[in-house]
Amino acid sequence: KKGTVHDVDFFDLYLHYKGKKQEKVFFVNLGAMDGILFDELHGYSSMYNFKGLYIEPIPYLFEKLKQNIDSNNLFENCAVSDYNGEIEMIMIDQNAIDEGKVHNCFYGMSAVYPPQNGLGSEGDRETVEKYGKKITVPCKTFDTIADQYKIEDVQLLKIDAEGHDYQIFNTIDLKKYNIDCIRLEYINLTKKEQENIRAKLDSNNYFYSIVHQDIVA
Repeated sequence: KKGTVHDVDFFDLYLHYKGKKQEKVFFVNLGAMDGILFDELHGYSSMYNFKGLYIEPIPYLFEKLKQNIDSNNLFENCAVSDYNGEIEMIMIDQNAIDEGKVHNCFYGMSAVYPPQNGLGSEGDRETVEKYGKKITVPCKTFDTIADQYKIEDVQLLKIDAEGHDYQIFNTIDLKKYNIDCIRLEYINLTKKEQENIRAKLDSNNYFYSIVHQDIVA
């Protein structure tokens, strides 16, 4: 029966299954940071030589991403939302991180402004007020990016957009891209957004589970 399955990490099961069968997996890693740190996909892609499209909006992280990841992959320096144009984001100043003025958990922590992730919390308010930096970055829809790179099939979709995950996920036609496996950050979303995500997964016949801070399907 479709719907919620407790304590099952479909992300891990799917990638090991495909990798051990030596089957190709094309993924979209949306919110890829530098491609390594805090990224659940890196170990699998390295082990099984999976290829895909890495999307990261923050310029300095995007440069590190291109240095860290095999150039046989695709790379796009933009945010993803439900429109094309520009979008305002907030991040912690790179120098403050590099100089150790803030905890390294802020490395790569950015969000569409106003933030729904930790950058919008009371606990991080002082750090954000002191070291927060607003930037404007290019913004594209998922369909626009897929057309740009002529992507038709996506076996794995990973979204880590720090509270903007629902706005992105809501625009993606899961059947159009034949998406087998999905992982997206769940913890920063409103209850209504979480309900809508589960309803969309139900209507597309996915099994899904809540694993740590994410929903995996």
